[in-house]
Amino acid sequence: MSGVEVVWGDARRRSTRSRRFGVGARGPRLPPLPSPRSIAVLDGGLPAWVAAGLPTEDGPPPAVDAAAAAAAPPASPRYPASLDPALVRTLAQMRANVTAAADAVVDARPRGRFEGTAPEPRPGLPSGHIPRSASLPASDLLADGRLKPAAEVRGALEAAGWSEEGPNVATCGSGVTASILAWAASVTGLSDRVAVYDGSWSEWGGRGDTPKEEGVGTQ
Repeated sequence: MSGVEVVWGDARRRSTRSRRFGVGARGPRLPPLPSPRSIAVLDGGLPAWVAAGLPTEDGPPPAVDAAAAAAAPPASPRYPASLDPALVRTLAQMRANVTAAADAVVDARPRGRFEGTAPEPRPGLPSGHIPRSASLPASDLLADGRLKPAAEVRGALEAAGWSEEGPNVATCGSGVTASILAWAASVTGLSDRVAVYDGSWSEWGGRGDTPKEEGVGTQ
């Protein structure tokens, strides 16, 4: 994989298998890079790496001598980053979509939280969902911690309302797990241009001036 940087999330600190990818899938999107094809997400994350018998290290990373690093920059790639506004949705844009319904919004949280039948993990935050959004838990796209076959994943994304034409928007609890859906859309060839609502339910659900719904949502 010459010229490709690999990122993943560490499942040892996560409570669900979908979180293995949450941080890793978010990496290539923070911020969008001029060459996204140069970054890959390790399918299965660190557990897959360990299961394959590949080497790991413990302890803190080596200390960096700032003066020496400035004098001799590391050989690893440097990515000049620039924000692509089309890949991010703001609170104002999500408000407008409740009326306009221009974006196909899909929520990656567990279905109970989306439907309002299970509590949110954040104290004081109600469960439910953004009006005109559909539910597709990120965990539904995974099997044994890895992405399911591409045809099955793409079918699930399309059934939730996404299309090649878009615009497609992913949301979740805090803007991390939503990136799994965006990554899956890219891997399956459905779309490389899925936007993420960065504030997600933590922002929307935590406000008193945003409309909220319970139940199955958009079908």
